[in-house]
Amino acid sequence: MNKKAQTSVFETSLVIILLIACVYSLVSFYGMKDRVEISLTAPTKLINLYIDKAALEFYLEESVKLAARDAFYETAMNGAVEDAGCKDYNGYFIWGNGCRPSSSQFESVFSKSLEKYTDRKFESTLENGNLSVNFEDSMMNASEKSSFMSYYINYTFDPIFVIDMKNEGIDLDFEKVYSSVLQKQGECRLTKNPVTCMKMFKTEGWETSGSGDGEYMLFDLKSEKLFFIDDKLQQITLKFALQI
Repeated sequence: MNKKAQTSVFETSLVIILLIACVYSLVSFYGMKDRVEISLTAPTKLINLYIDKAALEFYLEESVKLAARDAFYETAMNGAVEDAGCKDYNGYFIWGNGCRPSSSQFESVFSKSLEKYTDRKFESTLENGNLSVNFEDSMMNASEKSSFMSYYINYTFDPIFVIDMKNEGIDLDFEKVYSSVLQKQGECRLTKNPVTCMKMFKTEGWETSGSGDGEYMLFDLKSEKLFFIDDKLQQITLKFALQI
């Protein structure tokens, strides 16, 4: 085979490879059920859109995780209760008598926290320990008009993230802690030294410590995982008081 024939075969093969790459990219786009409008495009622009999409998704997902961390910190520090109807004792909200913790408090704090990281509209739900966040449609486009070619790409997708809170070290089962500490309270009131008894309180997922202060026990439950808060790694503390 002469050089001209070899060159012709190489060029033909290259064109076929490029066509296959284009077709594969388009099929992948439609296979993901994303809405794509293309007049005339080039593989490099398609790849750039994929890169931009991946970067945006990475930023949004990390924003969700950071907001969840911030909300967990704030919720735990406030005893996982709303201020209204709950009494404060030396910086600790008193559990009981209509004041009980709830994971719903985390949800309201989370929405405000996420708004600090992004101005995109979103809807979030917390169910069975999974935090689902659905952002508004995101649209990316690219276009070019020249004497050589013209093309326009409009790409729309829905960023949706489901975060397993336990995998992130975030335990939102405050109701479980509330039930177990009330049970311990009942047992300790039957002993000669309720304060010593209450100091023995333990609950799964937290490092527990408590101290007696007059008629109340002050509890500081620390998360098993370290979080980067206020420029340092530290445990998140769930604070609450309980009548002895």
